[in-house]
Amino acid sequence: MTLIRVVMVAPDMAEPEHTALLLKCYTKLKDFTTLEEFLKTTPPSQYDHATAIEVLESAAYHGLAAEVAQKVGSHDDFVRISLEQFKNYGTTVQFLHSLPRVEAGRILLNYGRTLMRHAPKETVKLIRHVCNLRGQPMDGQALQAESQGPTVDELLPVFADDLQQLEVFLRSVLVDDGCQLPQAQAERLFPTLLELLVKSHSSLHADGNIPAEKQEMASCIAADIMRLIRQYPSDAALANTLMVCQAFGFVDGFFHAAERLHRHQLLMQWCFEHKDAKRLLEVCKRYGPADQSLWVQALSFLASPESGGGHLEEMGEVLRHIEDSDLMPLLLVIETLRSSNEVTIGDVRPYLQAQYRRLVESAETSRAKSTQDRQEIARMQQEIIQLRTQAKEFQNTRCFQCGLTLEVPAVHFFCGHSYHAYCVPPDGTCPKCSSGALPKLSLKEQREAQARNAEDFFKYLQGGAGDSGIQAMGEWCKFGAFDASMASMDLEDEED
Repeated sequence: MTLIRVVMVAPDMAEPEHTALLLKCYTKLKDFTTLEEFLKTTPPSQYDHATAIEVLESAAYHGLAAEVAQKVGSHDDFVRISLEQFKNYGTTVQFLHSLPRVEAGRILLNYGRTLMRHAPKETVKLIRHVCNLRGQPMDGQALQAESQGPTVDELLPVFADDLQQLEVFLRSVLVDDGCQLPQAQAERLFPTLLELLVKSHSSLHADGNIPAEKQEMASCIAADIMRLIRQYPSDAALANTLMVCQAFGFVDGFFHAAERLHRHQLLMQWCFEHKDAKRLLEVCKRYGPADQSLWVQALSFLASPESGGGHLEEMGEVLRHIEDSDLMPLLLVIETLRSSNEVTIGDVRPYLQAQYRRLVESAETSRAKSTQDRQEIARMQQEIIQLRTQAKEFQNTRCFQCGLTLEVPAVHFFCGHSYHAYCVPPDGTCPKCSSGALPKLSLKEQREAQARNAEDFFKYLQGGAGDSGIQAMGEWCKFGAFDASMASMDLEDEED
């Protein structure tokens, strides 16, 4: 042993084997006093640290092994021995407090779960210290040394065995005391806290009827969830909110996220699945002005057997809106209502009466307009006959273009306007009337060309069904598709 000690003292001659041999000799002799004196008086540079710790642990001298590990700066070994052999959880937390944040964070990732199980409050304080959540600004060299410390999301595995502590910790970091983190880091932690809160809220409602005290707790958690959701309004955060709230059935959060993301069809689908006619009506009222098809979908669902029945009041309100906004033809509404087993004529009588009055008024208006059009056509036909059979006197003395006295040669149009020959445009049309006549002539030519295209007509007709098909035929009637003159023109084209 003396020879080994001499070798170890000599520069560049000590090897790990010498350390192991010497310490094993001490431990075999059970000479604790000499061994302790050797470790205290011998500089660490004269023996191999890792070998010394390993030999001492194998001989059950855990206290000496911990002293050596602390003395030589082997922090991992010291924490491991303190936790595994002495269960000194509080002392270990205090020791980690004394280390640089980077080193403490690294060790926490390895042993943090053990510390969280046995000293949760002290470990949470340590995590706040390591992540610099103390609210104490640093400057100069301290800031540079601490800038590379771990972030909160990197230390989340420490809470793997205690999700309740994780919820409390994240609430204190993100909500209760105001956000103490940069926005980007807070956005990464937001889904984790949201899921924990929604799970807690869902667990309180798992049994159905809950006592008053739990009901109050659930209301507080729901308020905290909505406050958290409103605190993070970005699209990415709302997408996470939508997914989490839908998975755990938190309706208020789901509706808030879907509304902000303009996912109205998701809201409608939720109402369909849960047969919630009242919420369905609220969705239609709020977002119907932007998407009128929601009302049509609502009527189809309320009239279907899948709705479960019992929604006559909501159905009546949907019908009133459809009537006021003229969203569906009468026949389509009747076809939709026919699928309901509980709707009777009496339930929809007000709607049918209103539609009947509307149709009568529309027919009367159309009849009056038709009479007016026929009178106008008769007047124009009489005027054409007069122009063909009777002489027309032109008594204008001034040109309608330049305003000077008319001189020969002058041009007189049947519309009653007169011009100098040099005031008439090259196309030979009346300057006063051509601005209004040319668009009408162009529209007439366009409709005539369209009316000749039978293939487009049948495509247009096949695209509509029921009332839509009738409307399609009416539109093409306006184009003159069924006029005798158009048929004769088509025959001439075929003969050519």
